[in-house]
Amino acid sequence: MAGLKKRKDYLVHSYEVDRYNRLTLEKMVNYAQDIAMIQGEELGIGQTHLESKNVAWVVSRFDIAVKRYPAFNEVITIETQPVGFHRLLADRTFNFYDAEGNAVVTINSQWAMVDAIRGRIKKIDDYYPKAYDFDFDDNIRIKYDKVDSVEYPDYGIDIRACNGDIDFNRHVNNGKYLGWVTDSMPFEMLSTGNVKRVNIAYKKEALLGERIKVEGTLPKGKDLHSTHQVCLENGEILALIECKWEKAEFNKKCVDRAKV
Repeated sequence: MAGLKKRKDYLVHSYEVDRYNRLTLEKMVNYAQDIAMIQGEELGIGQTHLESKNVAWVVSRFDIAVKRYPAFNEVITIETQPVGFHRLLADRTFNFYDAEGNAVVTINSQWAMVDAIRGRIKKIDDYYPKAYDFDFDDNIRIKYDKVDSVEYPDYGIDIRACNGDIDFNRHVNNGKYLGWVTDSMPFEMLSTGNVKRVNIAYKKEALLGERIKVEGTLPKGKDLHSTHQVCLENGEILALIECKWEKAEFNKKCVDRAKV
């Protein structure tokens, strides 16, 4: 069964949805981070423990598949489980279920343990898989697709990392990158299409006050994919994102599901 599972219900609040009453991609990532942290706290390996050891978990990859966007005022159940522990990397899954038990969102994620003083990736101590009662007979290594950089952007915005973007690790929260990417998109992209798959490769943390450039392409190709990158003003890449789209056929369904 790999590692211990954790389940928790979440109510989708009004400030977590977009103009179509859909839970935003940024908040999906925030939910995933939240339940992973709660599980760590319950097992005695949460933030206080990590700080005492001068280590931190950092996300290197997210692969988000959206079957249906959760709606405002909907209660969803999220289940998470560590499914792979390797020398330097760990894999964790998140499954979002609606009230009928249907899977509406699936997130695969890859994490690294970092020395908080030196800022370097370090070997994952055996203590952590043991804390999750991890069965190495079921050890999984999730494969993540390569994400390309943006060579010829169709649009872009310049922003600055502000106080509200910073989390307790003292760098920009991982979900904020998706928020920046969504903010950079022309309105027509979001009003005529739905993102159904997001593949994120994090390269480096953004820090308070840094000037950020977010660039992207319009959806193209038979699979309607767009590519995006979050960079420092000197061009150093912080994150690469690929989105796969479908025509906005279920915006109304999402609105109808909102139990106002």
